[in-house]
Amino acid sequence: MALFYTKIFSSCLFLKLCILISYVNIINCNVLVEIAKRNTPCSNETINYFIEFVREKYGFDMIDVRCYPHLENYPQIPGDQYDIQILYSDEFSSGHYTVVFYDPNYQTVYIYDSRITVMEYEVTGQRLSIIEKRYPMAKIVPVIPKVEQYDEISSGLFAIAYATTLILGESPANYIYEMNPRHSDKAINLRKHIIKMFRTKELSEFPRCSRLDIDYISGPLTDLNHNVLEELTTPNYCLSGFTVNLFSNLVEATTDFNLLPVNFIHYPELCPIHDETKNDVQILFQLHDGVGHVHTIFYNAANKTVIVYDYETVDMSVGMHVINRRYPNHEHITFVDRKTKQVDETSCGPFAIAYATTLIMGHDPEIYDLKTYSKPNELFDHSATFRKHILKMFRANKLLPFPQ
Repeated sequence: MALFYTKIFSSCLFLKLCILISYVNIINCNVLVEIAKRNTPCSNETINYFIEFVREKYGFDMIDVRCYPHLENYPQIPGDQYDIQILYSDEFSSGHYTVVFYDPNYQTVYIYDSRITVMEYEVTGQRLSIIEKRYPMAKIVPVIPKVEQYDEISSGLFAIAYATTLILGESPANYIYEMNPRHSDKAINLRKHIIKMFRTKELSEFPRCSRLDIDYISGPLTDLNHNVLEELTTPNYCLSGFTVNLFSNLVEATTDFNLLPVNFIHYPELCPIHDETKNDVQILFQLHDGVGHVHTIFYNAANKTVIVYDYETVDMSVGMHVINRRYPNHEHITFVDRKTKQVDETSCGPFAIAYATTLIMGHDPEIYDLKTYSKPNELFDHSATFRKHILKMFRANKLLPFPQ
């Protein structure tokens, strides 16, 4: 009799196991179908499938995205422990996901949002409350990913891609994901790779490119954000970091130079180290008389010298963190006079872009005479010609020599 009941008990366990396996397979199937469906946002179920997979296989204590926005679901972690989370918010109609990565080496929480559109991006509301509760002693730093989202639906795909890259030891600040701008769903390559990872139950590097794809980033350049358009068409209007970063992307996509976003001043530890045998051009954010200021630098590989195209009085303390990280073996820093100088308080952005373009095209602003006026009534806007030319380059999707 005992043997009889033992067999029945074993059969019940087997049946329950089969039901459980079937249920898991159904979920797996639903998730795969959802990811494979073109131009469709990820649901919480798909993001949670990734989270459970990471928890089980890689040991990160990732929390179910449905726990947002309840603070009690996000307990504080030890200060010496790496942590990664995907947070959901309903700020967009299709929902939106942001990746949070805590690095104990820098006591810093890095925020990777695929839709950062302003240099002054801030984490606010319940997301800020969650981050402050989980990492109470950490500095909070928003990071501009190298490849951003330009639609309304792919934040979930980017969140999984960013999280995967971080877990595998790299930063989305420097990782160029392979997009497919010629496909009806530009994020199709992300979808294919996520499906591959879910099927193999292994995280792996997403397909990557050596440079940004001009066809992928052309949308924000030709169909300019209204704020950018206002900056480039309004006399004496200061250029924002976002506008300067659009220029950086244009350079990255159309030349052999890797021009970094100016935001790297906030996270110099993530700055990629430059090949010291090659020349380099960067636009750096600095402080001048306590006011934000951008200027152009040139790394001359022949003599390992960093040349600053600005006045010697400029405060270099902020940008030096980037310089020392990017050029660890540089031997000299020198300031040079420019043939065409900024004479007002608002045009450092247009001048920095003009100098950078001139250097990339093989000329030296120290002796290259740039044209600043085109009409007599533009005399009150010293950079009017520069602004028009930057707008022309954005719409042409390529660098063009500034008028002499």
